[in-house]
Amino acid sequence: MLPFESHLEVRKRLPATPSRKPPLLFVHGGNLAAWCWDEHFLNFFADKGFRAVAVSLRGHGASNIPWRCGGERGEIEKNRSARRPV
Repeated sequence: MLPFESHLEVRKRLPATPSRKPPLLFVHGGNLAAWCWDEHFLNFFADKGFRAVAVSLRGHGASNIPWRCGGERGEIEKNRSARRPV
């Protein structure tokens, strides 16, 4: 788990009406952040009835946690079971 005072940037778009479709999680590649999904993809999928969520990994975008080499996959694996609603 991440330290209590840590913050990962999360951007989300919700469908206009409640939907039973599964949420979609967007994770960026190197030298990018959640913003790369924001302009076109999040709204597109929200308009199709999906809850669309993009996260900025450690050291990217507005996330305040320092990046460490090779840490992205480990962070995703460690935190995927947190099951916090986003």
